[in-house]
Amino acid sequence: MDSLLSRFDGILGDMASDNERNTVLKNHATELDKLVKELRYEQSCLESGNRSMKSKQKRLLTIKGKLINETNEIKEKIRQRKNTIAQLEIRIDSLKRIKAGLDIEIDNSLGNEMDCLSEPVSGLNIPPSIKSILDSQGITCIGELSSLDRDYLQGISGIGTISIDRIDAALQEKGTYLGMDAVKVNGRWYRIEEEQTSEQSQESTQEQTTE
Repeated sequence: MDSLLSRFDGILGDMASDNERNTVLKNHATELDKLVKELRYEQSCLESGNRSMKSKQKRLLTIKGKLINETNEIKEKIRQRKNTIAQLEIRIDSLKRIKAGLDIEIDNSLGNEMDCLSEPVSGLNIPPSIKSILDSQGITCIGELSSLDRDYLQGISGIGTISIDRIDAALQEKGTYLGMDAVKVNGRWYRIEEEQTSEQSQESTQEQTTE
């Protein structure tokens, strides 16, 4: 009888131990379930954040594209306006030379005849390669060359800054220079003197009166 009771107590003890293990396992399972739910919530937040970031990135790329297009349009407008200004400057310079030529013809000009302007470019102290390039552009006399500025010459293929410096130095040896206001009238070249303003004329008159 005692042995039976002892075995029964042992069985009850095992059952109690199994119940404790089950309780522990259930608690672990509950904690794991909570952890899974928390991780899923964090995952959902991260995915939502990623979607928001992708949306912002898309908007920024769209804005960037618009800004690039607007920048390119502005650059193109600036380029066109620069070209227009350059063309106007050429036209104004051309009209100025025409007027100077007319003034010289009617002996109402500040033009000063310069024989050196009629001399050929081939006589300048510059390399033959530069002379050849100028000749290919139809620039054959010193007057034509002197009438040009540095920007114009830099636009000619094969002529760089060093070549332009050599050309200007050679012209100065002849008593002229790049960008000179010069005009050809009846086969003769004239240097156009700057017209005096009314204030300059008045000052000149006052100086002469004082003298």
